[in-house]
Amino acid sequence: MNREFRDEDIRDLLGGALGSEPPMTIDRASVIQAGKRSLRRRRLVAGAGVAAGVVAVALGATALAGPSALFGGPDLGPAGPGPASTSTTGPATPETTRPPYSTTTVRTSPSTDAPAPRIALSPRDPKSAGLVAQYNSAYSAASPLPHWAEPLPRAPKFELVDGGMRLAAELKDSQGLGEFRIEVFKSASPSVSQPCRSASTPAVVLSCEPVDMGELADGRRVNGFFSAIKTGAEITHTLSMWRPDGLEIVATSTNARLGVPGGVNRAGPTLSKANLRQIVLTPGFVPW
Repeated sequence: MNREFRDEDIRDLLGGALGSEPPMTIDRASVIQAGKRSLRRRRLVAGAGVAAGVVAVALGATALAGPSALFGGPDLGPAGPGPASTSTTGPATPETTRPPYSTTTVRTSPSTDAPAPRIALSPRDPKSAGLVAQYNSAYSAASPLPHWAEPLPRAPKFELVDGGMRLAAELKDSQGLGEFRIEVFKSASPSVSQPCRSASTPAVVLSCEPVDMGELADGRRVNGFFSAIKTGAEITHTLSMWRPDGLEIVATSTNARLGVPGGVNRAGPTLSKANLRQIVLTPGFVPW
C-alpha cells in the first residue's frame, strides 16, 4: 500500500537512523568580512607589482641613455671600452756581451769613469823623495817578502819612474822565476781601481774580488782589490790598495820572467793574494 511521506516524516526517519544533526558553527558575518580582507590584499599586491614594473622600465631607460640623462646633463651615450693603455717602457735593449779582460789596471775616480788625474812624483820634490826613502828603509829593515822567495837582485830599490815610484825584480823559489813589481802613485783625488775590466786584450778572469785593507787612525776604511787574470799561458796576480788621501799602491806577481816576452817558466805566480796584501801594507799607512 502506497503511503505519501512528508518532509517532516523523512527528516524524522533520518534523524532516528543517524542521530541528531550537528549544530551550525559557521558565522556568515565572519565569512563575509574575511572575504573582504582577502580582496583588499590582492588589490594592494597588484598595485605594488605595477609600480615596481614602472620603476624597472625607468631605470632600464636611464642605463641605456647614460647617467647624464638621470641628472639632467648632456647625453654622452653608453660607456665604451675606454682608451687603450699606453706603455711607458721603452724598446727592449739587446743584451751585450761582457767586455774582454786584460791585466791592465783601469783607474777611475769614484763618481765618473774618467781616469783620476795623477800628481807626478819628482826627485826634486821633498815629499816624493821622502816617500821613496821611507819605502826603501822599510824593505831593507824587514822585507815583507816570504822567506822562501829570493829576490833578484837581492836588494831591489824603489825608484821614481814615469811620475810614480816603482820596485821591479824577479822572485825565485823551487818552481822557478817570476816577475814581481810594486808601484806607488799619487792621484789628485781618491781613485777606484778596476783591475778586472779592459776593452783591449781578451783574457780569462780567474778571480776578481774586493779585499779589506783595514782602516786609518781616524777610522776611515782603506779599500783594496785582488785579481787573478790568465792571458795565454801567463797568469798575473794583482792587488791594489787606494787610500783616502789619493795614494795608490799596486803589487803584481806573475809566472813569467821580468822583461822576457813569452818568458813563462812556472805553473803560477810566485806570490798569492795573502802575500801581496802583506806587501802593499808595508810600511803601513805612511803619511803623504
